[in-house]
Amino acid sequence: MAESFIIQFVGFMSSLPVAGFTEQWGEFARRYAEKSSSTTLLNQVQTRSRYSFISKHKWPEGDFQFSFMGKRKSDYFPERSVKVVQMGGFIKMTNGEDQPVTPYTVIAFLKHEEYDLDFYRKPGSFRSYNEYSAFYESCLYGYVFEYFTTEAMLPELLLHLKSKAENEIAVYQNALPKKKTPARLSRNVV
Repeated sequence: MAESFIIQFVGFMSSLPVAGFTEQWGEFARRYAEKSSSTTLLNQVQTRSRYSFISKHKWPEGDFQFSFMGKRKSDYFPERSVKVVQMGGFIKMTNGEDQPVTPYTVIAFLKHEEYDLDFYRKPGSFRSYNEYSAFYESCLYGYVFEYFTTEAMLPELLLHLKSKAENEIAVYQNALPKKKTPARLSRNVV
């Protein structure tokens, strides 16, 4: 039987530039780099959303941990310039990409009360997508949809997704290009 994984989403609210944030984030990520199967860090571009940065951690189901803050749902980095929001653990419901080749990742965080999932499954204008469902009732969101798209397809995808204003939608890019990944994190950061 194949091993199941839980994907942990962590949101970061910060006005720091990418370089300043990744330096602070790296200190925290090192604690979990050997325990998590993989870690992805995305920074927000082109849109305004509550989360300037998102990290995704892939954990074997039996080893799932609330990274960055123990049992609390929010915290701050020591310098207090970054608020950390624990969104919870999610199960991947699709067989989409883990390492997208497209330059943009659009993420839609859906409230628990959202039941029209077909609206998010067929918006067009993307190369592939991942759908995640909350593993625990205490997750901040009920579903997360992650779309991999190009710059040409981006406007149409955003227009469709933002027609439902009650959910959080933002555009992200990889914040840690592979060539600049710190050596201690490189084997785990995608």
